Amino acid sequence: MIDCQPSLGVATLNAICASDFILYAVQTESYAVEAMDHLTDIIEVLRKKGNPDIRVLGVVPTLFTSRQLQDKASLDEIRVKAALIKNPGSVGVRVFDPMPRHTLFAQASAANLLAYHVEPQTPGIETFIQIAHELGVETFGGN
Repeated sequence: MIDCQPSLGVATLNAICASDFILYAVQTESYAVEAMDHLTDIIEVLRKKGNPDIRVLGVVPTLFTSRQLQDKASLDEIRVKAALIKNPGSVGVRVFDPMPRHTLFAQASAANLLAYHVEPQTPGIETFIQIAHELGVETFGGN
């Protein structure tokens, strides 16, 4: 698994080209949702020029606050855009449950720890476990 910065620099493009699967992490903010189209276009170019087998595993909406109307609207738009993403032989990809905005994720990252190891009951952890299961990975603690 290669975790990349939210930019399309050379390192990120090389990581995408070397990958079998791509997992979009998209903030539930309008500019981030708009950028999904650009990333989808880039993946199409990389399929043609380097790796025709790249597949988009799905989309993970992040920093979601269910009380915010804009976040709900962005989540709806993410679902629409995900339904249009092309994979070899199919169209449309899964949208995982949104990752809620929670300070634990930032704190765990700053401490170089997995959020699961800090507080396994934190809302959103189950989305990480879902993704791991999609990838066929046994997750922390046998979940």
